Amino acid sequence: SSQKNWAQIRAELNASVTKVTEDVTMTSAAIGNSLNGEFGGAARVTNSQFNAAPITSNLNVEAKDALGSLTATAAAIGNTATIKVDEKATGVPSAMGSTLVNDQTFVGLATANARLRASDIPGGADGKGVTATAAAIGNSSSVDVTGSVNATNVQRFWGDARSNLDAKVQTVNGDVALTSAAIANTATYDVRDAGKFSLANYQITNVDPTATSSVSLLDVTGDVTTTTAAISNSLNVSTLPAGA
Repeated sequence: SSQKNWAQIRAELNASVTKVTEDVTMTSAAIGNSLNGEFGGAARVTNSQFNAAPITSNLNVEAKDALGSLTATAAAIGNTATIKVDEKATGVPSAMGSTLVNDQTFVGLATANARLRASDIPGGADGKGVTATAAAIGNSSSVDVTGSVNATNVQRFWGDARSNLDAKVQTVNGDVALTSAAIANTATYDVRDAGKFSLANYQITNVDPTATSSVSLLDVTGDVTTTTAAISNSLNVSTLPAGA
């Protein structure tokens, strides 16, 4: 797969919510290149993504007197790839395993802005009250494999990532989770029941990601979590036996 984007991507959502009787979910997502692949049996996958344009997501939500939980997300992503492989799906596992190559380059500016004003939110049956996220990501890769795999991950971030969260929340019956995250490169490998697993990982960043949060909370009945994270390079690898 080869994807290249030189066009500016913009997503904007402005919403006013009042007297909604169920849970409310709102998302503003701007994405340059996206790949989602699922394979049964051994796979040979090469993914190449290049983005050289600004990616901007704006979310502005005012919610009051909504009878349920509220989830609001602003996401700006340059390149994203999700690969799932089950080598045993065909009943004949490959002796060689799968070969997966991911090559992503982001040049430009990824900006996610989320503004939330929420009050009088009773919360959902699961205990959730208000969740708000602003996420700006240059390159993202997620790989899930059952079986052996030889993987290569190359991520180059020559741009900038900025996430901004402005939230004022009051009178909420339920948990509140507020997150602002700016990430240059992130990759996750979840490998199970592998006779052999090898990974070569190269992640490069040359500009500082920036995450900011401005939060005001009043009269919240529930747990409160606020996170502001700026990350250059992130790699998460898990290798577990089958059924774990």
